[in-house]
Amino acid sequence: MPTKTFVSLNNKKQDLIFQVALQEFADCGYTQASTNTICKKAGISKGSMFQYFPNKEDLFMEGLRDGEAYTYMIESDVGVDIRKNLFYTLAEKNWPMIGLEALGMNLDMSRGKPCQEQLDLSMGMMDVLDSSSDLTCEDGTDCRNYGQLTGILEARELLGDMMENNPKDIIIK
Repeated sequence: MPTKTFVSLNNKKQDLIFQVALQEFADCGYTQASTNTICKKAGISKGSMFQYFPNKEDLFMEGLRDGEAYTYMIESDVGVDIRKNLFYTLAEKNWPMIGLEALGMNLDMSRGKPCQEQLDLSMGMMDVLDSSSDLTCEDGTDCRNYGQLTGILEARELLGDMMENNPKDIIIK
């Protein structure tokens, strides 16, 4: 978190510090980034830097949150490389989820999102079954009750064929 001293700086000076800092973090990674280099490039003393931010971690995290620094990363010619390198820096610190939004990234762990054409391809399957459909396996088991120990034989056979495995070696739950 920046100190009141930093907040009282003019916006141009704040932006310069963040831009220089983010470039240093992107170039060197968090661990190897040098506050001395940041201070020299930003034209401030090291003492001033630590009056603005208590530590390097606060400078790094606040730099990611800063709107002007974000705009610099997006609009500059090297913006993509900076964002990519900063992502690796976050991972280096075991902070992969922190700051992704500030880097213009997101992490969506849900299934892939098909396009409309792909969704349209599956529409025929929606009409295959209805409430009057026969939902029994070849052995007479009701397919709606798949709580058997090994699952539905027909499903195991289908997946066994796809996976090139013996259906007896597959358990579907």
